[in-house]
Amino acid sequence: MNIDSSLGKPRFQIGDAITLVAPGFDHREKGNVIGVITGAVEHIHRYHVRFPSGKFATFFGFELQHHAPDLIADRDCNIA
Repeated sequence: MNIDSSLGKPRFQIGDAITLVAPGFDHREKGNVIGVITGAVEHIHRYHVRFPSGKFATFFGFELQHHAPDLIADRDCNIA
């Protein structure tokens, strides 16, 4: 039996540069993942994201997508 070891693993990690693709928000805004809430049931994870404007919010993985980290200056997101 072949089991995918990535099954259940969070798609994003702290420090990942993302683009917000969720409808109803500032679509296409860029930010950085600052926290991961791992889902114990059905492996549904949520991600705390900070934006260069200083605001932050929590999203599901399907509301985000990766982008090149050089598009956002880490200093603007206060990643520690």
